[in-house]
Amino acid sequence: MRLPPCLQSDACLIRRVEWLASSLSVLLMATAPGCVFDTSGLGSPPAPGECGDGARNGNEACDGLDLGGQTCEGLGLVGGILACTALCEYDVSACQIQPDCGNGSLDAGEQCDGQNLDGQTCEGLGLGSGSLACTTSCQLDTSGCTAAVCGDGNLDPGEQCDGQNLDGQTCEGLGLGSGSLACTTSCQLDTSGCTAAVCGDGNLDPGEQCDDGDNDSCTGTCNADCSGPVNSCGDGIRRCGEACEIGDLQGTDCTDYGFANPVGLTCTACSFDPSGCVDTCGDGVLDPYEACDDGNEAPANGSNDFCEASCTESTWPCPGSWPGYIPPVNNAEPWLTWRDIVVNGSATGYATAAAGTSISITGYYEYDNAGSGCSTCRVQLYLGFFAGDPPADPQDAFAGWQLCADFVNSTPASGFSSTISVPLQPGTYFLRWGRGWDYGCFYDISAPPATHSLAALCVY
Repeated sequence: MRLPPCLQSDACLIRRVEWLASSLSVLLMATAPGCVFDTSGLGSPPAPGECGDGARNGNEACDGLDLGGQTCEGLGLVGGILACTALCEYDVSACQIQPDCGNGSLDAGEQCDGQNLDGQTCEGLGLGSGSLACTTSCQLDTSGCTAAVCGDGNLDPGEQCDGQNLDGQTCEGLGLGSGSLACTTSCQLDTSGCTAAVCGDGNLDPGEQCDDGDNDSCTGTCNADCSGPVNSCGDGIRRCGEACEIGDLQGTDCTDYGFANPVGLTCTACSFDPSGCVDTCGDGVLDPYEACDDGNEAPANGSNDFCEASCTESTWPCPGSWPGYIPPVNNAEPWLTWRDIVVNGSATGYATAAAGTSISITGYYEYDNAGSGCSTCRVQLYLGFFAGDPPADPQDAFAGWQLCADFVNSTPASGFSSTISVPLQPGTYFLRWGRGWDYGCFYDISAPPATHSLAALCVY
């Protein structure tokens, strides 16, 4: 039996087998008596170049057994047997897609495995809300995700609010005072309607404990930040002009009030109370805090002894006659006070120095700007040595005012340190201070008064 030309090539093996089988059936039927061929079910074999002719042509991925050399592995699958469909497309049903897909564990190349989505969600992937799933090839299935829609009233990922749904937020809750919080068309909070709290406006805003209409911690009923009561004496915090507080004496003790014993100073009604100070200077007993005690409280002078009245200085080596000690006076003008004056290393009010040398003077002044009577005036303070009332001896170039501190009222409390020349003539001098309003800070010995003594100096 002769094959049709289209079935003579090896590429048409399957079609040849089918054609031979049908022809054999026809021959067998022809031998049977009374049999008549019924060829209505026989179709024409495919023409060359058509799908089914066993050869890949045109856009065919495959044709019959002609797979074009392709395999499951070549298609990126693990393994198995690649076949061709009747439509000349690859049939991967017999290919193995993943070796371990379906075991519930994330293996290489798997985005997920069964219920194991590796913690991923629609929201986490930025795909709105919904249900994320896993395909049979262990890849994420996002078909159940629904993208966020601003304006639907639901808070989707990335939305601070949605319409009237503000997620429970308020101006007060955001620390922005009071007012009306809103939502923008892009589902973000709109705080333009919020009004911040203002301490001192007399309104008790959210976050304020009180508001008395000012921001002064020292008057009214509320402090400066509206967080609690106004300052009160006894609260342990020194402020609002208080000299002291319980437990806070600012380093002040009884010696600042002329006592040798530093113990006993207290704070009463936020003011220093020296009533508890006890001084045993003058009883003839040398206590640990006394430098000397000669049995009296008389100051050192040229006729009796050399123990100072507060028992803090034991000797006064000054050659020649001693004219008597004039106690320091530094309160003639109460708006200016001095303390901690140290002259040539001595803090007792007495000092010695060789004529023509230089000595150091240190101390601390406190200036009451308002109490001076001219809070806007430019003030200068002067320091100098004088043998008597000014002017000093004009023949002594090293006597008189030598130190001038300008703009004292701009620094109402300050320490100072200076070097001053000692007068050329031996004798007893007094360190005095004066003030001037001359706006020049030149040493005009006739301008400042010199009645305010700070210490005595014996020049030898």
